[in-house]
Amino acid sequence: MIDFNSEGIIVSGAKMIETLADIADDILIFNMPGLKEFHSDYAIAFPAELTNKNIDIVSRKSMLKNNSDNADYSISSFLDTMDSMIIFNNAKIP
Repeated sequence: MIDFNSEGIIVSGAKMIETLADIADDILIFNMPGLKEFHSDYAIAFPAELTNKNIDIVSRKSMLKNNSDNADYSISSFLDTMDSMIIFNNAKIP
């Protein structure tokens, strides 16, 4: 989080999302369980609409057999989910 005001928060950074973020409308961003009190500066949770113009989604290469090489993608070519990186570029989250 970069800043906050009465309208919401401003977020920059990236989050790896395991499954189907590229076809979602909204996602929930939160820290994994196990944070300690001294991590409080980094603890955050918020919902995000993926139509936000300052949010980009970068998806892993397609797993279709005709588009991927098992030698180059030895594990992901056999998986059935689409992993994505969600990039927040000064995204305003109400």
